[in-house]
Amino acid sequence: MNLRPLLPAALLALASSSALGAAENLPAKAPPVAQANTAAKEPELLRLVTEPVYSLKEVDQAPVATSQQQAVYPKTLRTQRLEGSVDVGFTITSKGVVQDPYAVSSTNEAFEQAAIDAVKKWKFKPGMKDGKPVNTKVQITLTFSLKSL
Repeated sequence: MNLRPLLPAALLALASSSALGAAENLPAKAPPVAQANTAAKEPELLRLVTEPVYSLKEVDQAPVATSQQQAVYPKTLRTQRLEGSVDVGFTITSKGVVQDPYAVSSTNEAFEQAAIDAVKKWKFKPGMKDGKPVNTKVQITLTFSLKSL
């Protein structure tokens, strides 16, 4: 004699489909953990993770550019006589180094990589809070104008 209660077939099917549906919403595998390219970058990346990042409104002194390389005008856009701009967001570390620049918006996607490449090379006097250099999140606009060539 079997003492286990039997589930009606419809309830069993519903339970099975709910479990399968939930499993379908799960990622197949966890996303890979970002790894630093070199051992030299690891301390900088660790500091960004452990030190807070402030907005310009939160710092006592805004970062000041000490070295800015001009963006290279994409040849195809220059030939087509197209002008435009790119809003670039990035973090200026407490050491004055640009970290993780990205295009926020642009008038033409073809300008974005040139803007990001230029900003990566910039150097800053870092933002200050309570007399100490801090990581600061900023956003700037780079303009590509044929008049500046």
